[in-house]
Amino acid sequence: MADKLLLKLKDDDLYFPSEDKISHFVVKDIIQIYLSQGIKTIQYSEPILDSCGELNLLQIEPIEICNLAPTEVIITDHSHSIAFMSVYDSFITLMLTNVHDPFAIVKEYNWNAIVCSDDTKINWFL
Repeated sequence: MADKLLLKLKDDDLYFPSEDKISHFVVKDIIQIYLSQGIKTIQYSEPILDSCGELNLLQIEPIEICNLAPTEVIITDHSHSIAFMSVYDSFITLMLTNVHDPFAIVKEYNWNAIVCSDDTKINWFL
């Protein structure tokens, strides 16, 4: 669906908002990040309705990740080295990672990002 919409958009930087969910436009990138690190299975948790499970990245369609939960969802690998989280009542997707250079991931996938550190306050977005 996102691919079909992107074909019709004249500006590659234009995204439709999908509140509470991981954006359709970054799901393929997220899958590629996991696969490039040799990760083939991810875990997900949906805290509002308390559902969770595992997904094999080689056997799913990207849209399935977008539809994991009606509200916020967290996906991560078994080692918890990188996680992605949709934010309730927001259009952002958080990338939480312990890799040394998160800037490399942001740059490689041409994402816009706000990079937080240990000193970042909980209300950084206000």
